Amino acid sequence: MVALDTTVLTIGVVSVVVAVLLVAVIVAPRKSVRDDEPIDRDVETRLLLGEDPQAIADELDGRGA
Repeated sequence: MVALDTTVLTIGVVSVVVAVLLVAVIVAPRKSVRDDEPIDRDVETRLLLGEDPQAIADELDGRGA
């Protein structure tokens, strides 16, 4: 009987901790993400197509953008 109560209590505490951590992971980065400048659409497309980010950066540095 005591083992069952301890198990239920442990599962409850772990569930609450996991829920709090999940909320923190979702809410915490929102402000920093909103403050970032948007990526140029051409660069975003190239990144999504799998091009090398370093090659894109080198090309942008070369043309002065």
